Amino acid sequence: MWKGLISFGLVLAVLAEIHHISTDATVRPLETQFDPTLQNAIATAQSLLQTAVQEAQQQLQQAGIPVPSVTVSQSQDGTQIIEVRIDRRWGIHRLPAVPPQAEQSAGPVKVQAGDRGVSAATLQRAVTTIQQVSLPVLSSNLNARLGTATVVLFSTPSAYANALRQAGLPALEISQIVRKTGGLTVGTEVWVPLYALQGHAELANVVTHELTHVWLNQQGLGDKLPTWINEGIAWYSGMTAEAQVSRVEAEALAQAYDGQLRAAAANGQLLPLSASESDILKANYNVEWEDYRAVQALVQAHGNAALRSFLSASRNEAVSTAFAQAFGISESTFEQQFLQSLERGF
Repeated sequence: MWKGLISFGLVLAVLAEIHHISTDATVRPLETQFDPTLQNAIATAQSLLQTAVQEAQQQLQQAGIPVPSVTVSQSQDGTQIIEVRIDRRWGIHRLPAVPPQAEQSAGPVKVQAGDRGVSAATLQRAVTTIQQVSLPVLSSNLNARLGTATVVLFSTPSAYANALRQAGLPALEISQIVRKTGGLTVGTEVWVPLYALQGHAELANVVTHELTHVWLNQQGLGDKLPTWINEGIAWYSGMTAEAQVSRVEAEALAQAYDGQLRAAAANGQLLPLSASESDILKANYNVEWEDYRAVQALVQAHGNAALRSFLSASRNEAVSTAFAQAFGISESTFEQQFLQSLERGF
């Protein structure tokens, strides 16, 4: 028991160290190169944390002590982005207004600097990206006409963490969200941590992804659609946007996440599309990428028109009924066939 408590203490210590690294360093990858020393420090801390978490969880379970929920997962760059539904997890249905340091408009979207570290050039880059990439992708993929929305940009982990605290998120969860999320959406409000993005292509991906969630919310579909369809569609739009900005970067990302997916399939670790959020957070691969590949498979087989038809019908009908009408197959049968295709290789 004492060994378990000591290991759990190590978990907390490493978490604190990661939080110290991430909140005290000012890193702006959209404007400068990511500091390799800082990157190595974070990677080392993540590795130590992963080992400590696993050991502590095992020992606490053996001692009959409830195991805390701590999840660390990595992708090709040491970070795995998972959507955090703060409305579902913590009942936060409205983000607090962040006094903008500067503001511009991109059609129906207000783009705000959430702190003084967001330069005028970065703000303009985001506006141009939304106008030239995000809105056209939403129109072509989903026939979406976005209503009024707000995108707030944060330049540093500390600025983002402060905003999350004001939103009412649990203090122990904030450091995880600061490290592991590329953006979050509640209703028509989007927050984007710029420090987590490595360039223009990633900015296009994340902003388009989050604005897809906004549009689905505006259509009354955000909570109605199964998570895999909601996230899969957002990833589909985001990846389309990233490929328009840099096909090379989009292909590299796809190769990395496909590698995770193949490994999970080979090891019998694939989750069903209907997996719970707790199972998704425990997975050792990016489950949202599985969602994306599922939606992509539907589009490849039936076209964007079928996807748009499904979303339109889902506003007034049961999702299962709209799915069968649009794609000619039940959701459960599609899921079974899709998972089998992953297990066979793709």
